[in-house]
Amino acid sequence: MLFYTSNGCSLCEELWPLYIEAARRLHRTQNLLFTSIDMATNDLPDENNLFYYPSLRYYPKDSKYRPYNYDAGLSVEEIMQFVQRVSQVPLSDIGSKDEL
Repeated sequence: MLFYTSNGCSLCEELWPLYIEAARRLHRTQNLLFTSIDMATNDLPDENNLFYYPSLRYYPKDSKYRPYNYDAGLSVEEIMQFVQRVSQVPLSDIGSKDEL
């Protein structure tokens, strides 16, 4: 899940197309959902502990209270590696940039 703000955040604007591309490449992966929340227009309960934007997190299917925080760089490949690492998506489910 991508938490971002539409209030002129240049890093949010830089991450957005990378996030969309990673979602496009992984669209066939079962039980994997890419979502986003614009924090300029939405409020979340305090237990989400969001201190900065953009924040990219993976929430396991069985535990919404124990997310994995994204801790890599700004590239589609790094986002996909993060998703693979925390969700244990098989390599065969990861599409290439030329698919679709």
